[in-house]
Amino acid sequence: MIGNFILKVVFGAVVPLLSLMAFWWSAVLIGAGDSIILLSTVSGLIAGLVIEYFIVRKGKFSIYKLRTSTLILIYVFYSICFFGFFLGVPVFNLVFGPVAGYYWARKLVNNNPDKVVLREEKTKVSVFTALIMGLICLLSAYFAFTDVHTAANLKGMFNLSFEVSNGMLIGVSIAGGAIFFVSQYFLTDVAFEKTYRNLLNLSKTTNSK
Repeated sequence: MIGNFILKVVFGAVVPLLSLMAFWWSAVLIGAGDSIILLSTVSGLIAGLVIEYFIVRKGKFSIYKLRTSTLILIYVFYSICFFGFFLGVPVFNLVFGPVAGYYWARKLVNNNPDKVVLREEKTKVSVFTALIMGLICLLSAYFAFTDVHTAANLKGMFNLSFEVSNGMLIGVSIAGGAIFFVSQYFLTDVAFEKTYRNLLNLSKTTNSK
C-alpha cells in the first residue's frame, strides 16, 4: 500500500536528516568553507543512513510501538523542516495532517477500541495537527511582520495597484491562519476516519474467508 510506503519513508528519513543537519550546522558554526560544508553534509547523510540501516537490520523496530512523545517530536521536526524549506509558507505543512490521521488509525485498529475511545483518539490527533498548524501560521505571520519588505514583495508578486497596509497584512494573516487551522483539522479527521473504516472492512473480509 502506498500509505505504508509513505510512513516508512517518513519515519526512515528522520535519523539521516537529523545527522545531515547536525553535520551541516556544525560546519557552518565553525566558519568552514563551502567545500568543507558540502563534505560535512554528505558525511552526515551517509552516517545517518548507516545508523538507519542497523536500526532496521536489528528487526525490533516498529513505527506503531513508538511513544506518543517521540511521535510528537517527529511531527514537530518535520513541520519545522517544511516551514524552513518552503521559506515560511505554511500551506505545504497541510500534507502532515492526513499522514498523521492515517498513521493513528493504523496504530489503533489492532486494539479494536470502542466507539467512544475511537472518537476521542480521532479528536486528539486532529486537534494536535491543527494546533501545530496554528503555531506554524503564527511563526509565518511573525516573520512577515518583522520583514520590512513584505508589503512591497506582496504588491510586486500580485501586481497590485495599491499599497499593502499593516491592517491588510493582519487581516490576511488572521483569515489565512484560520483557514489553515480548520483545514488541517478536517484533513486529519477525514484521513483517520477513511483509513480506519477501510482497515476494518478489510479485516472483516479477510476473517470471513
